[in-house]
Amino acid sequence: MMMYDEESRRPEYTSKSAGYTPGGAVGEAVFRIRVFDNAEVKGKASETTTRAGVLPAREFIVRQ
Repeated sequence: MMMYDEESRRPEYTSKSAGYTPGGAVGEAVFRIRVFDNAEVKGKASETTTRAGVLPAREFIVRQ
């Protein structure tokens, strides 16, 4: 996921591990994103699995 610092406008990367889940189970990772003053955050999320490798990235937009 990329986030932009308001002053520098540089992308900031972050990642999180959802931990191990046995086959067929579902895991999740929660990110709290705060958006102020009619701003928006655009990002791209990807997932890596041990069986399927890197899954296709999905884009998202968080608006206030």
